[in-house]
Amino acid sequence: MQAVPPAVEIAHKQAAAIVAAARAEAEGLLASARDAAEIELAGRLAALDRDYRRDLVDLQPRLAELVRRAVEEILDEMPPAALATKLVKRALRDLPHRDVVLRCAPGDVDRAEIAVNAIRAEGARLVPAVTADPLIEAEAWRLEAGGVAIEIGAGAQVEMLSGVLSAALQDDIRLGPA
Repeated sequence: MQAVPPAVEIAHKQAAAIVAAARAEAEGLLASARDAAEIELAGRLAALDRDYRRDLVDLQPRLAELVRRAVEEILDEMPPAALATKLVKRALRDLPHRDVVLRCAPGDVDRAEIAVNAIRAEGARLVPAVTADPLIEAEAWRLEAGGVAIEIGAGAQVEMLSGVLSAALQDDIRLGPA
């Protein structure tokens, strides 16, 4: 085997050093480019998040109104006696006391009695006494027991649903995705 001339050996070492330096510089440039791309991506994601939240804020009242109208349409399609019975039964589940009074407008007493009789016929644990109250608006019924009052009229239920939906949308806007 022939000996490598010193000039070739020196050139080879210089070439290796140049390649190593070029490789280190390329890796540094790639790392910088990757960092810059991550920063740009983070900025774009932040802008998308701001746009998403702004769109949610803009849509929130329309969404709440759409849900409200849909619920009102569903409630309007239910027979009044069935709706009244369902609303009273649902509210009774939240009352721990036995002495329950269903207060309603004087013009709603007959419908309230029908609802209470349907609940009684099902053998419910709690059956409210119906009392006419001239201070209560038509269809704005209220169950009272042990100092607790629950507004159970369809209008009150729709208002409560709208409030819950608005709060949920506001929380989603404020908190963002989980």
